[in-house]
Amino acid sequence: MQPPKWGFKISALLMTTAVITAIYPVRMTFFPISVSKAGDIAPEDIIAPIDFPVEKSPEELQAEIDEAVKKAPLVLDFNEFKYDSVITMTDSLFSSAIELKEGNSNLKNQIRRLRLFFPEFKSETLKRFLLLDTLQNYKPSVMTALQDIYYAGVLGNGAVRDIDNFENVVIVRSNGRTSLKRDQITRMDGVKLLATHLFSFSDTTINELLGTIVAGLAKPTLTVNYAQTEREKTLAITSIPREEISFKAGDVILRRNHKVEPVHLKWLDALAQQRIKTEEKASLWQFIVPVLSRAAFVGFILVVFLVFLYYFKRRKSFSNIHFTAILILILLQVILNYIIGFGLNISFYLVPFAIGSLMFAILFGLEIGIVATFVMAVIAGILNNFDFSYTFVNIVIGSVACFSVRVVRRRSDFYRSILYLSITYLAVIYLLECLRFTEPSQI
Repeated sequence: MQPPKWGFKISALLMTTAVITAIYPVRMTFFPISVSKAGDIAPEDIIAPIDFPVEKSPEELQAEIDEAVKKAPLVLDFNEFKYDSVITMTDSLFSSAIELKEGNSNLKNQIRRLRLFFPEFKSETLKRFLLLDTLQNYKPSVMTALQDIYYAGVLGNGAVRDIDNFENVVIVRSNGRTSLKRDQITRMDGVKLLATHLFSFSDTTINELLGTIVAGLAKPTLTVNYAQTEREKTLAITSIPREEISFKAGDVILRRNHKVEPVHLKWLDALAQQRIKTEEKASLWQFIVPVLSRAAFVGFILVVFLVFLYYFKRRKSFSNIHFTAILILILLQVILNYIIGFGLNISFYLVPFAIGSLMFAILFGLEIGIVATFVMAVIAGILNNFDFSYTFVNIVIGSVACFSVRVVRRRSDFYRSILYLSITYLAVIYLLECLRFTEPSQI
């Protein structure tokens, strides 16, 4: 009858060991055990054993992509035919006006005939234009103003919404590309104001009149090239390096006696990830050995617990049902440690380790509660990258929890236990962090 009992217990123990090993990330197996968390002092130099990259986090990469897309230019095609037509119409306007003024017709007829060729102007505007003295002297100024305005080009009012989403623009001409800022692009509704400021005649009414003339002759010469704009965005995204930094074999990742910063843990985590990939490709055995090593440590602790129960609690707590319940409690405590310490990525001090010890002490008695506390604390230290300072904290907290519920007769006894645990937590954490020279504000 003995083999069936041992067979079930050994099977349950192996299954529990496998589950505990599988719960924790594989990368922790390839993480240097000499470094546990930020704030520690590195006891030795950590050298990169292989080449490995440190990739940017998804948040950092997305932020850079957003910034690159924001800075990607809007591509605008410059229509040189329209520009030539504006210059031609300007020359024609001045030539026609000068010819009409030299004729014998009166002002009213001059306005009527000029408006037949340039209906975009009001009669009053053409009247003021024809009344200018030495009209031909203003033509060079108007031509210069047009050249200045069309250096970048003029954008139609319908494309204003497109350009407002970009900081930079690229003007594409037949002879090349010109990169400009968005504010350097003139819009159709801003031509008159810009042209007026470009003229510097002493009579401001002349500046305003010539600005009106330029605005009337102006045509939009820029159109949005959506396909090329998307290509510019794609090029900007693909040009972003995915790697934050690269290490070569032999590079020092962390120097001895230096404080471990979060960035060091990030580098070491990248090393662990790369080692997983390398070991998987190089040799399955090299990949499995670190995992089996951690499983062996966990399994050994559980075997010690099993032997203790067999020799000292055989009659009371060595039945299959009791042993299964014990393993389930240990497994639940390990899962709780993982969820808080790795899943939520917050301080391991916030793991309610005392719950497991309380449950063991209440259900199975003080002795089993104390031993189970040591077992769970050592397993937690092993899984937490062999951080046995964390094990020490859990042993102290778990032991106080077990003794505090040694005798529970009424509900108020639990309040006493909570008080003892609170005081113990504060004292142990404070003293341990003081030994690490942690700033009081951080504690």
